[in-house]
Amino acid sequence: MVQAALSFGVSVIAVTYAITHLPGDAWIRGFLLLGLLYVVTSTDARRVRPVQTAARALTPSGPLT
Repeated sequence: MVQAALSFGVSVIAVTYAITHLPGDAWIRGFLLLGLLYVVTSTDARRVRPVQTAARALTPSGPLT
């Protein structure tokens, strides 16, 4: 898990660096950065949802008192 998170972090930093140093207009770089943000957040949501579901399955059901 640590190796995957580290690899993902390094790749996001590398792609962000590459996008910010592209030649061209700022709106093109901004569009690419928004696309990168979408990919990162959707990937994170796919990782977080199963963890939350598993945690919810381990908690007792019923109201907390």
